[in-house]
This record gives sequence, structure tokens and C-alpha cells, in this order.
Amino acid sequence: MGRAHALDYGCHRAGEADSRRQEVTRDALMFTLLTWARTGETRFAARDEFDDLDGPEPLWRLSPGRMKMEREHVVPLSVRAVEIVRRRLRATNGGARITCPETRR
Repeated sequence: MGRAHALDYGCHRAGEADSRRQEVTRDALMFTLLTWARTGETRFAARDEFDDLDGPEPLWRLSPGRMKMEREHVVPLSVRAVEIVRRRLRATNGGARITCPETRR
């Protein structure tokens, strides 16, 4: 039997980063599909745009400046969309944006 080689720590860390990027991408894609949002709206979704996540009618409020038609857009959120928002909020540890754009390659 040959000698087993240790996993390079740098490789392991790179693998973790790739895994996190894949999670962010998966969540962003699913959130976009569930809300019928444009990709830019999802990419720059901010923590303060979400209302009543724990209540009966959770909403995503996009300001007029973020919308193509320059008027507020209110999106009711499904249970699955709320789960994604909560997961992303936990993952950002207090960050302003839910999709962590700083993880892009």
C-alpha cells in the first residue's frame, strides 16, 4: 500500500470558497425564479428591503431608484423565498446585501 498524502490546506480552503460560491449562486438563481426578479435586482437585494419575514405576509420592497419603471415594486414572498432570504441573511453575518457580491470571482 502506498503512502497517503496529506491534503494541502490551501486546496482545502479553496474548496470551501468554491462551495460557498455555489451556495450563493444556487440561492440567487432560485430566489430570482421564485420572485420573477431581474438578476440585477437579486444581486443587489438589500437587507432593509425585506419586510415582515416572520409574519403572515412577507414582502420584498424595491425602491423606485432600483426599478426600470422608476416606481416602487412590492413582491410578496413565498415560504421558499423567505427560507432563502433567511439563509442568506445568516450567511452574510450582518452584511447589507443578501447575495454577498464580494464572493464573486
